[in-house]
Amino acid sequence: MTPPAPSFFRRVPVAPLVFFGAAWLLMQTGGLQLAEYRTLDWRTQWRAHFQEPPDGRIVVVLYDENTEAQIPWPPDRK
Repeated sequence: MTPPAPSFFRRVPVAPLVFFGAAWLLMQTGGLQLAEYRTLDWRTQWRAHFQEPPDGRIVVVLYDENTEAQIPWPPDRK
């Protein structure tokens, strides 16, 4: 016959504590972060299939020090 469990284990659920500890250990090793990055890439690619194509009037302009020296100030919006 096994002795009864201490009253602490009967009152406090142990499973959440165990899973929290395991998740914390995985975060310390960096393996979980790598998995998160991979699933983020997959989720972004999957979501892109359901989005409308971007508006052609929107343009991303990269601006740095060399560009500033080559164009007049203030720059033209065209």
